[in-house]
Amino acid sequence: MKKQKHNNWQVLCELVKYLSSGTLGVLSDILILYLLVEYTNLYLLVSVSIASIASTVLNYVIQKFWTFRSHAQFFTSFPKYVLVFLFNYFFTVGFMYITVEVYNFHYLLMKIASFAFITVWTYLLYKHFVYKSI
Repeated sequence: MKKQKHNNWQVLCELVKYLSSGTLGVLSDILILYLLVEYTNLYLLVSVSIASIASTVLNYVIQKFWTFRSHAQFFTSFPKYVLVFLFNYFFTVGFMYITVEVYNFHYLLMKIASFAFITVWTYLLYKHFVYKSI
């Protein structure tokens, strides 16, 4: 029984770290996106791409070393991380295209909404696929 409580506490701490580091990633993504859209002439989806890539690199490092304290090798975990990133990236670009370009919703609100969708499945993929040590 005591071991179960310890495991539950570990999972809760890991979830808090995941959400905290994810929030940092989201804020960096939104800030970069805002700066690119408002202060450059880049097309929206190019700006979305640049912001996503930059925040993803930051997130990989934070998730690997702080959230999951993974000992998985870079050459094992990073390609898996890229696969998850690509899935999330194409989901985000498609979602942004449909909601902003087609239905004219505000780009920042839709970017935040896209993060809400990907948060749950990304946690599970990071924990059980990307950072799982063999």
